[in-house]
Amino acid sequence: MKTIYTTLFSVQVQHGYYASERPGGDVEIVPTPDTARMLRDRAFRCRPIDSGVAVYAEVTSTDPQPDLRRPVGSDGVRFAFVVRARSPHLGGVTDLPTYRPGRQVFCFDNLRSDVDGGDLLLGDSLDDSRVGPAVGLETRPTLLYEFDPPTQSTVVRCTDRFGAERFAVAVDSPDPVEPLDEARIAEWDDLPPGRYTVSDDDSGGSVELYKGSGIERGAPLGIVEIFDRTDGMAEDGVDRVPAAYRFLAGDQVTSVAYTVRLEARATTWKYVVVNKFQPEELDVADLEIESDPASSTFTRQIDGDRAIFTADAPRELRQEPTTLRLRGRYGTGPVQDLLDLPSPDASSPLEAGATETELVSAMYVYV
Repeated sequence: MKTIYTTLFSVQVQHGYYASERPGGDVEIVPTPDTARMLRDRAFRCRPIDSGVAVYAEVTSTDPQPDLRRPVGSDGVRFAFVVRARSPHLGGVTDLPTYRPGRQVFCFDNLRSDVDGGDLLLGDSLDDSRVGPAVGLETRPTLLYEFDPPTQSTVVRCTDRFGAERFAVAVDSPDPVEPLDEARIAEWDDLPPGRYTVSDDDSGGSVELYKGSGIERGAPLGIVEIFDRTDGMAEDGVDRVPAAYRFLAGDQVTSVAYTVRLEARATTWKYVVVNKFQPEELDVADLEIESDPASSTFTRQIDGDRAIFTADAPRELRQEPTTLRLRGRYGTGPVQDLLDLPSPDASSPLEAGATETELVSAMYVYV
């Protein structure tokens, strides 16, 4: 009997910095350890594709929408993948909320509808956004939960991504005078991998965590979770997968392509032009920047033999350079083009700006 496979679904990263919108080898998507085991057990196949990953299933025919040879069952199935930045510069060109690499990740799933230009975009369904706030990555079997403020006695609670409580643990300080500032929660080890909210009754605070057992910390950028259905996984029995995002209709494969869309970071471009080679012939006070098209304006500041040009508005970083020309005059001659200025790229250093969120791409130019 001939074995036939077809694409169950694919996940690709789209990035605004890159000319092709695909980061290529700068990004990889690989199954988490628990998903890798599930793929083997269910005879699925997983292969890398350009800027992403594809999952294949054994089917009964070569029809456009064939049936699975091994049905997944009514409880549904969950796939989880780690998104890794293979380029050390990827974070510098990506517009992301503040996060701690290696300790936090961004979560993407197929539980919210966000169709744009024909692309089925994945996002953070709990935050209802394409890129939500960073979530703590917990790879240890025992959870170290911190209390803020410290507490004498409380209950630590954990709910899953569907809002069901998974445990409630009473915690008491062994010292009648000294309160606890942290506690080790062994019940965490009993939970399957996935996303959880952990809180305590005393402080009223909570923390979002992704339990990634077996995931090497390294510097994973994100976690992608793909569900075929959720009614068999959630206590409320609600199927949260939007119709367009379903890769199975019963046992029939409909083959869906998902996209994780990342935007390019916008920075304030700054050029420090130093008169190094023509100290007598070139006056930095005559220097100016011209853009084509005229989409960037700069404020000039003269500092001795330097002319410092700072962009009046942030501009998104792009792999393809922007046309910016440095113009000036030699002696009493006419104003002319002196050189094409470099555009900041993935390897350009970033500096802190005037505000907490502003980043500056500073470039030195010698004339």
